Amino acid sequence: MSVGAFTERFEIDDPDFEGWRALDPPGDLSPTSSTSVVWESRWPIKPDLVMEGGNAAISALDEIDFSESLSLLTTYYLPNIRQFTGTGETSAAVSLAARLAAMIQSRYPELWPETIRALIVNSCAWTNAMLCRVPQDGSRGASENLVRCYGFGTPNVRLALESATNAAAVVSQGTIQPYEKTA
Repeated sequence: MSVGAFTERFEIDDPDFEGWRALDPPGDLSPTSSTSVVWESRWPIKPDLVMEGGNAAISALDEIDFSESLSLLTTYYLPNIRQFTGTGETSAAVSLAARLAAMIQSRYPELWPETIRALIVNSCAWTNAMLCRVPQDGSRGASENLVRCYGFGTPNVRLALESATNAAAVVSQGTIQPYEKTA
């Protein structure tokens, strides 16, 4: 599963960043996330989904920097000096996706990794900011750009965790052999 980053973080409460604003609006792609929009159409679509990756701050002079108030909280590597610090970007997003996969695996230990991936991707939806960023003219190109920029959106944790038992979802784990072998 390929994971990109989006952000819902926009409030800056760090006194060192007084007068700065969030670079990207809530619900949009995180500033450092990569997409496959410019790739040739025969290449894979990346990312498959996006998770929270934090945001950057921009000053009135167009300086860009990272504020911990726009980042995700994590533990610091030297806990005797400092217990917590900020993290972000796709590294944080991948960690959140792995956490979601682990939560599903814990609840349904019999599920295959491919099934867990499917439950996560199937629970995804685009935010309003994502839908507004890509023109919705109904063309195949517009739809492809939406998917190549944001994947299938951001997962709904509740839906991903409950789809295997409480939703109209068909889960079939088996082997498909499309052709018969002949001697």
